[in-house]
Amino acid sequence: MSENIKRNEELSRKIDADVVLDCMANNEKLLSVLYEKYAVSFPEQADFWKELAFEEKLHFGWISSLKRQMEEKGIYVDIDRFKKEAVMSFQDHVKSCISQMDDKDNTMNIVQALSTSLDIEQGMLERNFFEVFESDSVEVRHTLDNLRINTEEHAGKVRRIWEQRKLTGSGGMDSASVFKNDGGSW
Repeated sequence: MSENIKRNEELSRKIDADVVLDCMANNEKLLSVLYEKYAVSFPEQADFWKELAFEEKLHFGWISSLKRQMEEKGIYVDIDRFKKEAVMSFQDHVKSCISQMDDKDNTMNIVQALSTSLDIEQGMLERNFFEVFESDSVEVRHTLDNLRINTEEHAGKVRRIWEQRKLTGSGGMDSASVFKNDGGSW
């Protein structure tokens, strides 16, 4: 293979990796916006949603950091495993949820918001969103593990509250006991 062709292939994979990292970072940014909207719409649970939004902003920062470290730390993206169409569909779904929260006639209740959040967080895990990255760097693997673990924790927090809401049948705003922070777990 000529040197020029090899260089072009490397450049193409770098551009593809940049696109993947941008998409993944944008996912986190969109989730943060959605959770901030939920905090406004469900003021009794605002602390819960603000915490999730804050953590999504952290995830955005972690992924942005990975992009800056891509060449230095040897971060590779399995382009064949990354389906841009699926990520764009995911982002369209989250944007639609954000638009729904902006609608003045929106009638979403807390159980619906929790269901949407659980669907999104669980979907990211089931689709192994963070497994498109590979690296021999311990630091990078640690960041990727933290992203996955934090997403699992989000899904778990939301699932616990969703299950309590479904059991008590409280889709409305009577939430004092369900959202009480009992020393670190929701």
